[in-house]
Amino acid sequence: MKWKPPQKPDGRILVSVDNPQYGMQTLMDIFDEINIIEVMERCISSIHPLYPEDDTNSWLIQRTNDYIAVQNFEMAVNLLRQLTLARVDSERTDEQEERIFELTLKIIHLTEEKYEFRESFSKALKILSVIIRNHPSLYESYGEGMSVMLKRFLKRYQEESISSKDYSALAGMLCIIAKVEDKSLVEDLKNLFQKEARGLVGFNLDYLDDHREYYNIVGRLAVTVCVLQKDER
Repeated sequence: MKWKPPQKPDGRILVSVDNPQYGMQTLMDIFDEINIIEVMERCISSIHPLYPEDDTNSWLIQRTNDYIAVQNFEMAVNLLRQLTLARVDSERTDEQEERIFELTLKIIHLTEEKYEFRESFSKALKILSVIIRNHPSLYESYGEGMSVMLKRFLKRYQEESISSKDYSALAGMLCIIAKVEDKSLVEDLKNLFQKEARGLVGFNLDYLDDHREYYNIVGRLAVTVCVLQKDER
């Protein structure tokens, strides 16, 4: 007897989300139709473009734009992360990646001013660092705009108190600056390092675990400055 795939009582064939032919479309349909955030996030975590040019890639870009439009930046960033962290991201051309790059910058600009969007802002900066790591030419394609934007962010960090800083966002900036070796930001990094390093006075290893993130970022600031100045020594 010829094997038949499992069916529902109404005759529809049951498909698995692991099936490359039907699974992605099934997940996308569930995401579009359901209104339960935990289910939607689980769908996002399994949706990825099989190839840079496929329909899933376009669907992820469109849905990211949709959620940006209603200022649901948390969902938009989650969709954007699937695009960027998918296994094909390093295989995309600069033209394909430019669309995702522009979406990421759009989220960054829309979330940078409002405190309630800080988590989405930090995640978007991390995504930007991944994009630039694989396609550093995109940094230069934005002209001086990228340097101006990062300089503005670094200045804001100098003005904030240590306790209010979001070090994950700053870490994303340092990854970008180190990758493209933007020497125009050396003085800004030095000033920020000197301000942050004052907190190392009276350093006590007993409190390392309580302030690991802070000590780590001070070290990364120092390393980034050294990387940018390596040709001057």
